[in-house]
Amino acid sequence: MKTIIATTDYSNAANNALEYAAAIAGHVRAKLILFNAFHLAIPATPAPLVLPDITELIRDNELRLNAIGERLARQHGIEVSCHTSTALFKEELDKLVRHYQADLVVMGMRGESLSRKLFGSLTTTVLYHAAYPVLVVPESATHQGLLRILFACKRAYLTPYHNLGILQEIARAYKADVQVLHVETQEEMHSSDKGNTQHGTPNMEQLLRGIHHTYKFIADEDVISGIERGIEESKADLLVMVPHKADFWDTILNRSHTRRLALNTTIPLLALPNQTKKQLARAARNQKPDVNV
Repeated sequence: MKTIIATTDYSNAANNALEYAAAIAGHVRAKLILFNAFHLAIPATPAPLVLPDITELIRDNELRLNAIGERLARQHGIEVSCHTSTALFKEELDKLVRHYQADLVVMGMRGESLSRKLFGSLTTTVLYHAAYPVLVVPESATHQGLLRILFACKRAYLTPYHNLGILQEIARAYKADVQVLHVETQEEMHSSDKGNTQHGTPNMEQLLRGIHHTYKFIADEDVISGIERGIEESKADLLVMVPHKADFWDTILNRSHTRRLALNTTIPLLALPNQTKKQLARAARNQKPDVNV
């Protein structure tokens, strides 16, 4: 992992995510890019106004972000650079990822649980559409190492061309134990031939080659409840998921049963992009630095 982008709107949740990202960057010796996008709001009023100087506002914002970057660089002994923009957040973030060929984007999460928030609309938007790994950090999370990683996925779903590189890098850097969690209904458990539950599918074994990992099967009619159990029983430091359907985040974020998705607020979520073989090839062709950033 060479480059991490951490976004901030200077809220408590976002600033906490910056601290978490800096700690990871320090551990893996990666460069950290701080990104803030802001809009220049002009009040709608018929009365004459003395508008603030736009150039001064932009400069003040740059100074604010640079001060944070300098502090994080000193505290963690890492290289930090800053980028501010008045462009649309998602479009500018995508450009930054391409320009710096970033390995990971880190964002903050407000609220006391995933169900109360996946954190702001911006984080939700990125999760829906991102073609790159996104680490979502709850507001109360503190970085104390990532020694236990819970990888929740559908058994036999992943194929050999899926990219779990960022999961592998984190696991190796922290010497972490990875537990692969399969949550299935009773019908699925009985209708499929699991064999020995201590072993996974050939695809999973290939994707996690060289990483210490085990397997856990939980029978539950509700995948959310099953993941909760998995987190509690494994005492995980990090939850990893790969959405496998277009409506995956609709299921996680919007449906009524998610009121029970009270994931431990100290557990960050690493969302890995789910891309087909064609999409991966297209992404590789498009992964060229954007000279206009």
